[in-house]
Amino acid sequence: VTWKKYDSSIFFTNKISEGCKFIETEYAVLCADDDFLIPTGLVASVEFLKTNQDHASVHGLYFNHTNAEEAHKNGFSIAPLYQNGRSSEQEFAAVRVNAYLSGETVYYPMYAVHSKDLFQRIWTETNHFVFDWGLSELFPCALSFIYGKMKVLPVFYCSREPNNYIGWYGKKTLKEVYSEEKITMAVTGLAPHLVKLDYLELKNAESLLQNA
Repeated sequence: VTWKKYDSSIFFTNKISEGCKFIETEYAVLCADDDFLIPTGLVASVEFLKTNQDHASVHGLYFNHTNAEEAHKNGFSIAPLYQNGRSSEQEFAAVRVNAYLSGETVYYPMYAVHSKDLFQRIWTETNHFVFDWGLSELFPCALSFIYGKMKVLPVFYCSREPNNYIGWYGKKTLKEVYSEEKITMAVTGLAPHLVKLDYLELKNAESLLQNA
C-alpha cells in the first residue's frame, strides 16, 4: 500500500490526478471512503476488460446499506441502489455520451474499473477543466463514455452508504456550479476527444455536448 496524503484545501479532482501517477498496475479503480468494493466483482471486471477492448469501463451491481446509526436503531438492511441499470454499449461515442448526460443511462462509470492509461487520462483532463463539485462526476464519466462502452456485469460489485444531500444546494449554489462559463469550459475539454473518436467536426461536437 502506498499512502499519499493531500491537504484538505486541494480539490479532490486534483488529488486523484496527482495520486494516479503512482499507479503501477494495469488496471485502476476509484473507491470512496464510505463505499465497499467487492473483490470478486473487481476480478470479474478486470477479466472482462482484458478480452473486450472496445469497452472503456466495467463494473457490476451496486447496493445501498444502512449506516451504523440507522442499523443500531432499526437493524441492518441492504437493497439495490439503481433500478433498471444496464450497460451502455452503443457503437458511437456521441450516442453514449448523450444517453448519459440526458439521464437515459442509469449506471455511470465513476467507480468502474478502467485501464490504468485511460484512468490517468480521464483524471488529468478532468483536473484541467473542472474546479468545483458541479461537473466533478459528469466530466470524467462523459470522457469515459467517449473512449468506450460501459459494461454492467450481473455480479455483486459495490455496497454504498446513502448520503443525505438535503440542504446541500439551492438555486444560488446550482447557478454557481453549473454556470454557463463552467459548462462551456467542460464542453471545450470534452469536444476534442469526441472529434477524435467519432470524427465529428469540432463545432458539431461542441454543439452536441452543450445541448446534452
